[in-house]
Amino acid sequence: MIITFIAYWIIALPIGYLLGFTFKMEVVGIWIGLLAGLTTAAIMLNLRFEIKTRNLGLN
Repeated sequence: MIITFIAYWIIALPIGYLLGFTFKMEVVGIWIGLLAGLTTAAIMLNLRFEIKTRNLGLN
C-alpha cells in the first residue's frame, strides 16, 4: 500500500500534471506520468520481493 501510494500519488500524479498541463504536452504528458509511476512501482515491488526472498533463504 505504501509502495502504490508513493508510485501513484507522489510520482505519477505530479509528473503527469507537470507534463500534461504546465509543459502543454496534454494527454501524452499524463500518460508519461502514469508510465513513470508504474515503472517506479515495478522497481520498488521487485526490490521488496528480493529482500523478502533473501530473508527466507530461498536465494
